[in-house]
Amino acid sequence: MGLVLRVVPRLVCVAALAVLGALGATACGSDDGASKGTPVDQCKAVIEAYCSRRADCIVTLKCDGDVPRAIEHDQCAAAFATSLDCSKAVNVTASYDTCLSKMKAFTCSQFGTSAGCLAPKTPDECAGVILLSQ
Repeated sequence: MGLVLRVVPRLVCVAALAVLGALGATACGSDDGASKGTPVDQCKAVIEAYCSRRADCIVTLKCDGDVPRAIEHDQCAAAFATSLDCSKAVNVTASYDTCLSKMKAFTCSQFGTSAGCLAPKTPDECAGVILLSQ
């Protein structure tokens, strides 16, 4: 069984989220020791970091009307789940900690304004950060 490098997908911040059915908000967790879990846990932590920050900003900017943060989070996590199967995570690359930190550090201004919300570019350190079994 070989290993495959998997890129964490970029997600869009607008009403299209409802169409995609899954780009939302995740609760912020502690980043202390996040890289000390299993690869599956680490994969989930990347998704959580992105979705949490994304949901905060979407709600703050009202990118998706008055959709509650919890729904934004759940939609985000579901979208990731369709393209990144964390149950197949076997390792992470050396850029994992930097990726996680940068995901949590997105500023809402990186998402644009309520008149034109866009998902920020995924940090370069996140490209292929999760290694999956085939």
